[in-house]
Amino acid sequence: MQFKFIHLSDPYYQAELMLRWEVLGKPLGLPPGQQQEKEELESIHLVALEQKKLVECVLFHPEGEKAGKIFQLAFSEEYRGRGFGRKMISTLEQFLAKKGISDLYVEAQEEAQGFFSSLGYHPEGLVDSTCQKMKKCI
Repeated sequence: MQFKFIHLSDPYYQAELMLRWEVLGKPLGLPPGQQQEKEELESIHLVALEQKKLVECVLFHPEGEKAGKIFQLAFSEEYRGRGFGRKMISTLEQFLAKKGISDLYVEAQEEAQGFFSSLGYHPEGLVDSTCQKMKKCI
C-alpha cells in the first residue's frame, strides 16, 4: 500500500471522485458528480494505492492556520477492516503536524464514530441525529 498526496490535476483525481461516489454518494441515491465539495480546491487530498489502483481516499480542509476538517473518507469494500484506514489517517495527521496544524475535527456518521474514537477523536456535539462532531488535538 502506497500513500500519495495528489492535486486536482493528478490523473488519480478522477479515480478519487469515482471512489467517493461509489462509497459515499451512490448509497444515498446521488448521481455521479455530486461528490465534489466546494472546499475541493483548497483541500489536501490523500489517496492510497494498491498496485496503481486507488483504493482509499481522504480530504482535509484547512480552517485557519492551525485547524481544519477531515472529510470525504472512503475505502474500497475489499480493503475495509484491514487497518489501512488507521494508517491513512495517521499519515495525514503526521503530514498536518509537520505543517503546524494541531486541531482537527471530523463530522462522523454513526457507523464511523467508533473508528474515529479509536484514533483519539472525542465527541464535541451532534451535527444532526446520526452525525457527531469529533475533535482531536495532535
